[in-house]
Amino acid sequence: MSDHTAQDGMPIEIREVPIPNHLGGVGGRSFELAIEFAGLIEAEAWGHRDAWLGPASALPEYGQSAFTRRVLLAAWQGGEVVGSARVRYELEDGDTTAFLWVATLPRLRGQGLGDRLLAAAEQIALDAGRTVLSSYTDHSAQSLAAAPEDAHRLAASAGAAVIPETDPRARFALRHGYTLAQLERVSVFERGHGEDGLPALQRELAEAAQHTGEQYELQSWGEETPEEHIDSFAAALGHMATDAPAADLVVGAERWNAERVREYEAEAAEAGRGLLRAVALDRSTGAVVAYTELELPAEHPTLAHQGDTLVLAEHRGHGLGQLLKTANLLSLAEVAPARRRVYTWNADENEHMLRINSGLGFEPVGYIASWQKVVEPPA
Repeated sequence: MSDHTAQDGMPIEIREVPIPNHLGGVGGRSFELAIEFAGLIEAEAWGHRDAWLGPASALPEYGQSAFTRRVLLAAWQGGEVVGSARVRYELEDGDTTAFLWVATLPRLRGQGLGDRLLAAAEQIALDAGRTVLSSYTDHSAQSLAAAPEDAHRLAASAGAAVIPETDPRARFALRHGYTLAQLERVSVFERGHGEDGLPALQRELAEAAQHTGEQYELQSWGEETPEEHIDSFAAALGHMATDAPAADLVVGAERWNAERVREYEAEAAEAGRGLLRAVALDRSTGAVVAYTELELPAEHPTLAHQGDTLVLAEHRGHGLGQLLKTANLLSLAEVAPARRRVYTWNADENEHMLRINSGLGFEPVGYIASWQKVVEPPA
């Protein structure tokens, strides 16, 4: 795709990574190295890889889809991946949004490689008609605490969190015309030694269920959505992109139907990634009106990732968010007792959900900064 020479004189080639049918062998090795590179970058940013999904989990996401397109780029210096970029966008007519991610090895930063990777990723998005480009950067609590006290702070228009403008990741985004659009708080729930935290959760669930029981029914399921609920569940999933707090982000709609739900579940099954869902059904209609999901990654047998939690607008104010999150944490303790740590990501302006998480015992560990810029469509 493009060539570049580092200061050490060794050439660097940027090219698209072919997506293999399976891991192993010559075809799969390039993909494995590119995904493993992302784990190195996460460890640098956070001091661990708890949110990283390895090649076996990532591969199904890059398969053929009727709903999304994903492109993976890698920068190669000899046989080593020294940089990477990802592009993702919805396959929806009229959609103008795309997500990009770019990273390089620390030893090569400041030499233009990140600029070239970003330009390549942006060109893929532009060629697909996407002109609203989003990205993110990681900011651990440790890195925020280490920032100079007199550093200018950046904030989105909503929420109280800030990040230092001196952060190299922030400087890179700003230099390329991206604006800080939202900050997400990263929080962790740790179930204590023994089961000391479970009685409190059980009391929370009992109180919430008593409050909502006449109007709503709580149900839980794992990797496969029951057929009788799949249409209304898909409809609820479709609200997540546009109904969740987004601060200054321009977010495109996502088309969800029964086919997409089954595709997502099949990807999770192929990746060995367990799913644990809790939903609230409106007793008068039987429709799913709220849901939450935990992902159980195969790479990390002692932790879980909190996926989306959403209550449809007309059903808010009944405590459904707290009910569902509490119920799912209790289900996790029952079906996967070894998974004692749960990560969650929430918009900093989403005070209601942050209060729920805090009450359940989640502790903040850093922020994700979301960046966005709008570019002119190509002539």
